[in-house]
Amino acid sequence: MNPTRGTASISSSSSPSLWLSHRRNPKRFSHSKWYKNRGGVTSFNAFFNWCCRLGYARENPAEGITTHVTDETLAEIFTVDQAKAFLKAAEATAPDICALVALGFFAGIRVGELYRLDWSALNDGHVHVGPAAAKKRRQRFVTVTDNLQDWLRVYRGSGEIWPASHVTMRRRIRAALAKAEIDAWPHNVMRHSFASYHLALHRDAPRTSYELGHTRPDILYDHYRNLATQADAAAYFEIRPGSVAE
Repeated sequence: MNPTRGTASISSSSSPSLWLSHRRNPKRFSHSKWYKNRGGVTSFNAFFNWCCRLGYARENPAEGITTHVTDETLAEIFTVDQAKAFLKAAEATAPDICALVALGFFAGIRVGELYRLDWSALNDGHVHVGPAAAKKRRQRFVTVTDNLQDWLRVYRGSGEIWPASHVTMRRRIRAALAKAEIDAWPHNVMRHSFASYHLALHRDAPRTSYELGHTRPDILYDHYRNLATQADAAAYFEIRPGSVAE
């Protein structure tokens, strides 16, 4: 084994950070979850103890490392009132986007997938997100909820779900946000809202992960979830088109 790489020598390093600073892509590595969590610290200790035993290092610079603990960062979602206000505004200002945003809010389908889907994907109470549309070409079935059925009954079209450009879609969304007096459209807000309320309603992480197309529930908790009560979740999935609600 060669204990050096370029100009960096393990035996001459005084700390893991200094040693890591000479490695490939050090910024990405040193700030990774692996480096910060308890398992990463344990791995560093084991590695440098091994180096000391074989004479590649004079001491273990990882002995003084303490576990780095950070608070959980929750995804940004719409409140039930915000979702209701936005969809009501969309019906008034941009009815042509209502089917697409309803599929985003109540089925959690990615915007990029919606742009690639057509109405033939909707059958028998589910949406088939095929490999040509799905992220990583990992196809799935997504359940159509009762309230989503109402939205699609009113606003379903033919051909592509969204035949216009991305720019037109963003313009329509901005107009609805302005009418609803909502200041921001957080990243992935429709999918994150669906994930958070679906999890709160059913309290079944594997079920929600399946609907999202995730292979592991920890992805849901790490990147998609915000806190919601079961009552709020029930109200969220009762949001329906104005013509139906009235």
